[in-house]
Amino acid sequence: MKKLKRLLDLNVLLQDSVEHSERGSGLLVANSEMGKNVMKATVIQVGDDCKCVEVGDDVYYKVRTESPITIGDESYVITDERNIVCIL
Repeated sequence: MKKLKRLLDLNVLLQDSVEHSERGSGLLVANSEMGKNVMKATVIQVGDDCKCVEVGDDVYYKVRTESPITIGDESYVITDERNIVCIL
């Protein structure tokens, strides 16, 4: 990853998880198909004012709050720390 100098405020840089999950029916679905409200991702970098999440944390975040960003040839999303639903 081409490094960012730093993120500001409560911004969090995330990389979407590509893992698959098993639903109750036994059907395997991609993470992006789990729901329209939240998605699992890994924290790549955190802003100066973030207090709850750390680099490397696996989290669920509100999808509607994401802003897609490309750094080098990698795709990421940025969201506000307040839109992180839980840390796994």
